[in-house]
Amino acid sequence: MNDVYILDACSLIAYLNDEKGADNVKDLLIKSGNDECSLYIHMINLYEIYYDFF
Repeated sequence: MNDVYILDACSLIAYLNDEKGADNVKDLLIKSGNDECSLYIHMINLYEIYYDFF
């Protein structure tokens, strides 16, 4: 059974801005791409990332 992770806005913003912890998020994204784990994020957190980006 794969591990399941729930990402929040801060973790993805850190990844996008190459801040502290970005490497951890990158590793999870790679594992998810290889079907080694499952990643989820709530839609509200996606809107927060969108707001921070623009």
